[in-house]
Amino acid sequence: MSQALYEHYKEALRRGHVAALRGRLDVAEAAYRAAAAIAPDRALPYTSLGGVFRRQDRGEEALAAYGAALARAPEDEGALRGRAELHADAGRRSEAAADYEALSVVVERAGKLTDACDAARRALELAESRSRRQALERLGALLRERGEDRPAVDALDRALRILEAVESPAPGPDASEAAEEPASTDD
Repeated sequence: MSQALYEHYKEALRRGHVAALRGRLDVAEAAYRAAAAIAPDRALPYTSLGGVFRRQDRGEEALAAYGAALARAPEDEGALRGRAELHADAGRRSEAAADYEALSVVVERAGKLTDACDAARRALELAESRSRRQALERLGALLRERGEDRPAVDALDRALRILEAVESPAPGPDASEAAEEPASTDD
């Protein structure tokens, strides 16, 4: 991409960002589409379009835009987070959990341990699995070891305790309930 073309791309993105901040979503959409036309191989215009569509309650278009961003950059944090939130809002728990799980891996690699724990927690809440629980416990242990973000560690501990309480099987009938049943009589 030539320097002049790159400047046009950056200007289109800037216009889109400013318009989105000001709530002028139609202008933002046009600017992001222009940026995508200039640099169709870049994820950012599509991630930004997804955000605009989401704010306009255009869920399917937002999913398509996030999908386009992820096709270009499979580890795009904004696209993963946006798609996960859309899936969660639509009640597609397993899809949302998969996206949050992927997001957790990406942000952990980027050194954002607290964000990784948060994404892993959301994945676990949406679709419980042994591997998700183990990932969350591993991330929590890393946070504790590093002494980072005490409020995050406390929140993580609370979340794991809540999940453990939900998983505990309900107590079965005890002896007193069994004793209250009427005895059968044979005549």
